[in-house]
Amino acid sequence: SKSCSADSTAGAELAPTPLQALKPALEKASASNCGLARALQEHEAAAEKCRLEAVQHTTLISKLRQELAEEHCLKARCAQQKSTEHEELGAVCCRQEAGIEQAVTTLRQRQRHLQQEQAVTHEYEFL
Repeated sequence: SKSCSADSTAGAELAPTPLQALKPALEKASASNCGLARALQEHEAAAEKCRLEAVQHTTLISKLRQELAEEHCLKARCAQQKSTEHEELGAVCCRQEAGIEQAVTTLRQRQRHLQQEQAVTHEYEFL
């Protein structure tokens, strides 16, 4: 009977307990969880990097839109100034043309007057 109890005790030491049987699975799950935690940290870091880049891109887009709006305003002012200068130049040209026409008319009148005076002078010379 004594040997029987010893045999049963020896057999009990050889057979793994349910907890011991789960130990390798628990260690594997724990290692897997550590790997998942590292992967999660990496993904969170990548997401933060993407968020920061998105903020930078948004800031850059805003700046470029502002520069584009300023460029449009500058182009509009230049076009208005060009139009105004064109109108002013046209007015100056019209005034110059009118002045030239007036000068030509005055010159022709003087020529006719001189021709008349020459004709009268010429008639007196033959008298």
